[in-house]
Amino acid sequence: MSSDTLSQFAERLREAGLVLHDSIQADGQLHRCGTDSKPKGKDGAYRIHLDAPASAWWQNWRTGESGTWTAKADRDMTDAERQALRRCVEKDKAARQAEQERRWAAAAKLARSVWEAAAPAPAEHPYLEAKQVPSLGLRQARDGRLIVPVLGENGKAQSLQFIAGDGGKLFLSGGKTAGGFFSLPAKGNSKTGPLVIAEGYATAASVHLATGYACLVAFNAGNLEAVATMARAKYPQREIILAADNDVLTDGNPGVTKATAAAQAVGGKLAACPAHEGKPTDFNDLHRWRSLEAVRAAMEAAQTASLPEPEEKLPAGFSIRTGGPMPGLWHTEPKEDGDPVETWVGGMLAVLGATRDEKGTAWGLLLEWPDADGTLHTWAMPKAMLAGRDSSAVIARLADEGWRFAAGQKARNLFYKFLAEYETRKRVLCVPSTGWHHGAFVFPDATIKNMSDVVGRVGRPYGDKDFQTSDKEKTCRTMSDGLGDERIVLQVQTAHNPFRTAGTLDGWRESIGNRSRGNSRIMLALCASLAAVLLEPSGLESGGINWTGSSSTGKTTALVVGGSVWGRGASSGGYVQNWRATSNGLEGLAALHSDAALCLDEIGQAPGRTIQEAAYMLANGMGKGRAYQDGSAKAIRSWRCMVLSTGEKGLAEKIADEGGHVQAGQLVRLIDVPADAGAGMGIFEDLHGHESPQAFADVLKRAAATDYGHAARAFIDKVQEHRDEAQKDLAGFLDRGSESFCPADADGQVQRVARRFLLCAAAGEMSAEWGILPWEKGEALQATRKCFDAWLSLRGGAGAAEDTAILERVTFFIEQNGASRFQDVDRPDATCIHRVGFRRKVAEGTEFLVLPESFKAEVCKGHNARRAATVLLEAGLLLPGEGRNLMRRSPVDLPDYGRKRCYTILIKEGWQDVAE
Repeated sequence: MSSDTLSQFAERLREAGLVLHDSIQADGQLHRCGTDSKPKGKDGAYRIHLDAPASAWWQNWRTGESGTWTAKADRDMTDAERQALRRCVEKDKAARQAEQERRWAAAAKLARSVWEAAAPAPAEHPYLEAKQVPSLGLRQARDGRLIVPVLGENGKAQSLQFIAGDGGKLFLSGGKTAGGFFSLPAKGNSKTGPLVIAEGYATAASVHLATGYACLVAFNAGNLEAVATMARAKYPQREIILAADNDVLTDGNPGVTKATAAAQAVGGKLAACPAHEGKPTDFNDLHRWRSLEAVRAAMEAAQTASLPEPEEKLPAGFSIRTGGPMPGLWHTEPKEDGDPVETWVGGMLAVLGATRDEKGTAWGLLLEWPDADGTLHTWAMPKAMLAGRDSSAVIARLADEGWRFAAGQKARNLFYKFLAEYETRKRVLCVPSTGWHHGAFVFPDATIKNMSDVVGRVGRPYGDKDFQTSDKEKTCRTMSDGLGDERIVLQVQTAHNPFRTAGTLDGWRESIGNRSRGNSRIMLALCASLAAVLLEPSGLESGGINWTGSSSTGKTTALVVGGSVWGRGASSGGYVQNWRATSNGLEGLAALHSDAALCLDEIGQAPGRTIQEAAYMLANGMGKGRAYQDGSAKAIRSWRCMVLSTGEKGLAEKIADEGGHVQAGQLVRLIDVPADAGAGMGIFEDLHGHESPQAFADVLKRAAATDYGHAARAFIDKVQEHRDEAQKDLAGFLDRGSESFCPADADGQVQRVARRFLLCAAAGEMSAEWGILPWEKGEALQATRKCFDAWLSLRGGAGAAEDTAILERVTFFIEQNGASRFQDVDRPDATCIHRVGFRRKVAEGTEFLVLPESFKAEVCKGHNARRAATVLLEAGLLLPGEGRNLMRRSPVDLPDYGRKRCYTILIKEGWQDVAE
């Protein structure tokens, strides 16, 4: 063998992490050597054969890697050389196996010796205390480390695992771990119950404590299938459950993938640990961060592992490369007369499934990609965007959330080609609005189903965020409409997501929940914000509350506090929006806040016409009808939302100031509540020790921008858990409360408003009962009742608002036009421009004889003429005709009309002489 050949092999050994003790030996014998991690040790080995062709074998026991090398490439060898090489390889393989068996036997002998000499592990060992589990058959080494035996099929130790107090783990050098296990017997030593296989000791111990099941420790994810196969051979009929660690932040989620493969191999079940707050989680973490009951519930929810789907292929020419200086999406274009052309298209990108709505339309792709900080982003991209005028909006959306893309039109066109041609068997249900859909609550970044968490696609939790508000876990329940566990996502073009979280729920309870107590308007804001979740189960229509009053009363503080239930409580860059938007813009906001609170500040910023349309539109829960170019109808947006609004003027006053006319129906949809609570402190009644209302408002605003977004998610979680019971109790609460809130003769509109206030009260009372709001029973009801009474007082009583509006409209018209547009019957020659009727003095006062068409078109404009006449009659202002005729024949001749029937309105002396 030439020196050049030896140099090549020595270089290969160095690349493999081996360190030679002396010069390389090419004598066909096995030679021990060191490794990079232990240069003077004997954890490496090599063997060189001089027979033509020269060949070599090497092994690094530290890394578990091995390899072969030949001086000649296969294409340069003769047949004789190939046969000689094959004989060398077979000989080396046998020698390696013999050497491995020798090392394993020596390690097993040492393991049994160390185990027998070790003392039982104390319960107060730092590792056991940190993991909150007992020692179940463990021992302790002289240096204080725990010892877990790695048992072979014969039940004897073949190696050892050492665990330090800080959790550091090492295996006995040279010991065999493949197929090795440690057993935790079932309570009562039962041999018939489920057998759980987990990775680590602490995980298995937590499962054992929670369930009493027998558990096997496999030590690592790669060993799960070997242990499961051994267990199935020993227990052919026993139920085997693989307890999967959720390595949510590790590429491919090996904890779930390996456990799934093991369960599939033995016909077992998979219990996937739910991720906690988006962090990697095993069942010991679940035990410590939540409870043993949570572990038990997850184990009881174990499902038979489904068979793996065939691997999906990317569109022709495309590939995903994970290594190299430019990882991500690549395209290769073959060339007949030269090397293929490779183009980097963009960064890492995964297609999680094809999206479509319930009708089989609105198709798209659910995309996932990491930004430069490693944070994962998802987007349900509508495929229609690829066919639009500006398909670059797709890349703009991805880039806005951190996806790297290649410059140049060629790369862009290739990317559009990739998206357009991508085919997948995975299906995802897309919805056009947030809120309740098929028993799940959809946010832009997460979907909360009828459970606390669920592991969906391998490597990702079901939603990007998960949470827990109590120790009791919910188990997955198939939805009634047959969708099962199909993922549900929001599909919109915008990247805007107001539903952010920060801080903690406990922090929010203390800084917002406690400080709101004793302040009826602030408490109502919280209750109304939460009540949005109950619109769907209660069956009530959308609507809202408008806090009215001067700029110094603190109205915006109520919005900020209410907004903190769902997102960052702030009016600048936070959850709180403003009224300064078009009708189309408000439609988009409503769809993005369906079944949530929509906070709109300062109603005075929008034109009266917009406000008038919006009051109906937001409450009706439906946008405008629109058409495609061919005239066919587009899908109409729909939503349910609870509007929280502020304004220096009420709805009616705002619309009237700009020449509009408010309908009574609008007033019961967006309810005006005086912001001033009457305590001389604006919106506040209790400053909780702060020196001034402004100081207290500042504290609340800072708190709302520090801890936020958790309350709504916790409330949704609880509503799902208790949905049937809550829906039944809610109906009874609304019926009983309406009777106590309203006077016996209350108009139907007042009763509708009362039910809206009661819905807010119900949300507050339920949240208090579930520990989300730190209030006593009855506090929410008392606060909302106080605000309802303030609304009722501002309204002027419990009668019909439309009747009041009619009286105000007619008397106002007469006040403004009594002398100019009603011709004096005693002065027939006098000029009267835009005449609507006549007037004449009578003993009781002044009669205004209104011509029928003018009465409909102007005097009672915006109201039904017959209804208006009836209201005037009941108020004693209308003089009716004979029988049931509301119009009276004139007792005198009217210029140009004779004795025509008119609506005759009598304004008596002492009320106001509007004719003068």
